[in-house]
Amino acid sequence: MRIGFHMKFTVVGHTTVDLIYVAKHPTRPTPGGPSVYASMTALRLGCESMPVSKVGYDFPEEFMVWLSKSQLNTNFYVRDLNSKTTRFKLVYGNSGRTLKLLSLCSPIAPNELVNLPKVELAHVGSVAGEVGLDTLKALRIKAQMLSIDVQGFIRKFKVDGEVYEEGPLNPEILSNADIVKLSMKEAEALTGASDPMEAVKKLGKMHRGVVLLTLGELGSLCTTACRILRSPPYKPPKFV
Repeated sequence: MRIGFHMKFTVVGHTTVDLIYVAKHPTRPTPGGPSVYASMTALRLGCESMPVSKVGYDFPEEFMVWLSKSQLNTNFYVRDLNSKTTRFKLVYGNSGRTLKLLSLCSPIAPNELVNLPKVELAHVGSVAGEVGLDTLKALRIKAQMLSIDVQGFIRKFKVDGEVYEEGPLNPEILSNADIVKLSMKEAEALTGASDPMEAVKKLGKMHRGVVLLTLGELGSLCTTACRILRSPPYKPPKFV
């Protein structure tokens, strides 16, 4: 598979409005979610990015203009006039990050993928359960290779919106994916293992494709059918 200008790439998942607090100080609301970040990354790698996403009636028009000006193909965005946009509150402090769901848009339905062309690579970037099994199967038909981010499939929400992870994960979701990506917290929720190497070995038994386990400042682990690879973290030259 050649990565280049003619490679078509899609991400399926909600585009969010993120309210980010750093040291208790709020920043301006920003568009977020894998549908934005993964699409922008693919675009900079020379791919044609065409996310399939959904926003609500309150999604700022200036954000949509920005996405279009960034050269994303926004033809597969749906605006649900009967629903709010998915919004998260992210608070970063000394103890890490806390995440709260403030509002949730309607799910992405299989028929919203009908006009999507065949793509070389598709990624399911669900953030709050908006991509169901039927939609995943509809995407599988369109994609030469399919990756999923586990987060949106195992996230649960408390009454106040606080996010936590809880297994199990439907095996049929894994069977439709070539690549599975998850964090250590998500891996522990699925396997019960707190040690990364133990967790990735258990995940390798659950999924026979590629498993990517991200470990933050410790880098990441990748397991295939026959080996486990470790990737060191990338240290940015400066923090902004």
